[in-house]
Amino acid sequence: MADLAAGRDFIHDQGGEKVASYPRAISIGIRIMDSIVDQLPHRHEKGVAVNYHHHGHDIINRRLDLLASSLSNLIQSEGYSALTGIGTLR
Repeated sequence: MADLAAGRDFIHDQGGEKVASYPRAISIGIRIMDSIVDQLPHRHEKGVAVNYHHHGHDIINRRLDLLASSLSNLIQSEGYSALTGIGTLR
């Protein structure tokens, strides 16, 4: 968990007042399978690119969305506010 106070102005510029009103953030990640990462030197080959996009992007992003939603629900059930998907704001 990270205290966002030091970055509030930057967060406000990127996401607006609603996003900047959250004092803390939680970052989650999922490791990409070694067999996918090992093929990245060949990423210009169509099969490797398609495999990476499917497993390294689509599937992992779905899993991250599910984890973020579950965590958000847990936080809210404890009486706090939660917002998911901040990493997708630009």
